[in-house]
Amino acid sequence: VEDFDATFTEFGEKGYDLVLAAGSQFDDSIANVAPYYPDTLYSAINGVISETENMCPIYPKEYEASYLAGIIAGYATENGQFATMGGSDALSMTKCLDNYDAAAIITANERGIANASAKRAYINSWTDIALTKSTTDQMIDNGADTVFCYSNEGQSGAVQSCQDKGAKFIAFAGNKNDEADCVIASAYADLTLLYPWAVKALLIDGARGYIEAGIAEGIIEVIMTDKVSDECKAAVEQASQDIASGKIKCEDYFAKAE
Repeated sequence: VEDFDATFTEFGEKGYDLVLAAGSQFDDSIANVAPYYPDTLYSAINGVISETENMCPIYPKEYEASYLAGIIAGYATENGQFATMGGSDALSMTKCLDNYDAAAIITANERGIANASAKRAYINSWTDIALTKSTTDQMIDNGADTVFCYSNEGQSGAVQSCQDKGAKFIAFAGNKNDEADCVIASAYADLTLLYPWAVKALLIDGARGYIEAGIAEGIIEVIMTDKVSDECKAAVEQASQDIASGKIKCEDYFAKAE
């Protein structure tokens, strides 16, 4: 961290066209340095600070992926009880979980499942596999039959729990479909698609300031296994089109899931 400002300054002094950083932790250093090098574009993936035109953070709309994951959960559940977990209670995480919960409950209700509900837990760790597993165990024991966990290594604990207890799991932030039989689908913002899109947007298309990218920009991936019904796959495809066109506004579901 102590080298962030100096490194960004060095790149500005050398006249780079674009400095692309991975993570919101670079926001403050970009804010410190970018105003002094207006000919260099500084961009932080998952950043949000944009005080000058050349500060161009890119926020992946992961909540669009979680909305689609919620539709899959709504089709997969048998009792309408959803377990939702996140590695932290950061605002971006909460937006993701809000959309997942809302889409899961709406879909379950549309299928005629009464009293559908989602229970949420924040693990406050991205790596604690044992804690994530024990939390998932408890949530399944309390009735959940479908689980969603947005975490890094910790997510494997949720998968283990679902495999042991016969629950279904929808993965996030990467393709986990081959990790266990309980994983029925994966939804995520694909960084291999995001970075080429970001370079084109900034250096060719001339995008400036704060930028968001999601389904409409082609960076969201949803990969479903053969355990997902054709009806569900069609619903996910239709929802993707509706989000891209603006017919579905995921922002409407922030903090509204019950």
